[in-house]
Amino acid sequence: MDKLGGLHSATTLYELGVDGKTRQSILRHANIQITENIYTKPVAEVSKTAMAKVERAFNTKLKAARKKATARTKKALEKRG
Repeated sequence: MDKLGGLHSATTLYELGVDGKTRQSILRHANIQITENIYTKPVAEVSKTAMAKVERAFNTKLKAARKKATARTKKALEKRG
């Protein structure tokens, strides 16, 4: 189940188009109401778009930070060597 996203497994399966009874069976829930009402969280397209923007911004900052750290490491190694 972790391979499907842990607690978001029902939502992932929903987004993949898997029907409710199949999601219930895969997730081993006692009844369909548990799967549908508690674990399946349809996400609006607007939210997905917003989160994609946040992810891109985060990744851009992360790449810049890594590049800066690499440059500092190279300088430090040059001073030693």
